[in-house]
Amino acid sequence: MADFVCKIPVPQTQQELDRAVHDYLNTNLSGLDLFCHWQAIREAAIAQSISSLGNPAGDADTANIAGEDSY
Repeated sequence: MADFVCKIPVPQTQQELDRAVHDYLNTNLSGLDLFCHWQAIREAAIAQSISSLGNPAGDADTANIAGEDSY
């Protein structure tokens, strides 16, 4: 498989991630551009989910999960 380098920066904050997802959904991307944007969003989401696991108290946004009381 060919090696390639994506030049898309990985979002570092939740706001940057939200904006990247918005842009991804509303931009007509294809091929390598599509993959590189998807990969940057994926890496940011994984990094943010791992960092939130390290903080048991969590933020107000992540501490309350919608529907949690229904279980």
